[in-house]
This record gives sequence, C-alpha cells and structure tokens, in this order.
Amino acid sequence: MKWKSLIDCCLVFQYVFTLNFPGLTRSRVLVSELSYLASELQILDLQLVDEGIYTCRVGPLSTPQEVFIEVGCRQPCFNGGRCINGVCACPNNYEGTQCRIPVGFDIRIIVPDNLTPMVGDDLAFTCEVGSGGQYRNPVWRDTRGSQIPPIQEGVNDHLGAVVINEYSTRLVISGLGTSDSGTYVCSTGPLSRDLSIDIKGTYVLRGLLMINICLLLNLCNH
Repeated sequence: MKWKSLIDCCLVFQYVFTLNFPGLTRSRVLVSELSYLASELQILDLQLVDEGIYTCRVGPLSTPQEVFIEVGCRQPCFNGGRCINGVCACPNNYEGTQCRIPVGFDIRIIVPDNLTPMVGDDLAFTCEVGSGGQYRNPVWRDTRGSQIPPIQEGVNDHLGAVVINEYSTRLVISGLGTSDSGTYVCSTGPLSRDLSIDIKGTYVLRGLLMINICLLLNLCNH
C-alpha cells in the first residue's frame, strides 16, 4: 500500500517504538524535524503489526498517539455483504468470497422494488439458482421463446444477457419500447421462473402533448 500514516508531535522527540513493534523496521519509518519545536513520524507501507500506541517523548514530557488500522477487502462485497477485517461477511441467503453465490432456494428472479417500466427506461433483472442444487448457468428467453444471447463488449444491444457467475445471469433491456412487453423466462435444467413486463407508453403521450402545445402557440416549423 502507498498510504502513509502521519503522526505529528509538537516537541522534538526520541522515538522508542521499535522495541514494542517488532514488525516495524527503520526502512518503513521516517522521522522528520519540522522545526526545533516539532517533529513528524511517517510509517510507510502500513501493516497490521503497526497498530498500537506510539509515544513522543522529550525529557520528562511525553504524549501518546494511538493508531487504529482498518483492513479493507481486495474485492467488493455484494448483496448486502459487509467487509470485516478484510473478509466479506455475507447475509444468510448468500455465500462466497464476494457474497455472490445464492443459497437456500432452487431458482428465483430478483425484481427491483416499486417497478413501473416506462417507454425509454432501462431495465435489469437477475436470475439466480441456489448453490445447494445440481443445476447451474441459468439462461434467459425472450417473449418468443428464443434464448437471449450475451451482451458483447462495445456493442449497444437493446436486449441481452450478462453472465455474473455460474449461479447468476442478468437480463438487460435498454431503451424500453411497448414491443418489449410480454413474458420472459429464466431456466436451467427442469427449473424455470417467468417474468411478465407491461411497458407503459407515457413517453409517447408526453410527445403528443408537446406537439399540441406547439400547434397552439404557432411555433411549429413546417
């Protein structure tokens, strides 16, 4: 890590922390005299062994500085998982190093809360299979029953699938139209779930309203 821990002391001090922190070597420690009244301690490449109390001392005077080190996760935690001491702590219905493996069910579709799809919106639904079963790699089928192909990088697909891992596949619909209404099916082996979408055409109505206002004000171009 390039992050540095800076501990300021308002007196010139003799640093004696190396005896109490065996993992702290002089190659990672810098003490700079800012003036005859101030010195600065820098710890490079901060590590867990560096956590503790450091003391600035001059003559009979001293002042302590406690350093706490929080360890982050190398990869993000998903589905409500929390990073604790460098490890993702997962909720009961997920497991794995990033909490991306669902457990406790056979197959399900995750639908966003308060969903009211409108023309022009973008939608995404995730289909998951539980890790306790024998089936993997769920696939999505469109309203005609055809398998939805994966989205290709750099290609602006209107309808496509994103494989998250062997347990999860996401359906993505960009720029919704009324023709996207219908039933979509996620399946793997004998397991399946369906999802019905009814697209509201408010965007079209809004456009007609704008045209009517334009005609009333005689501002339309012919």
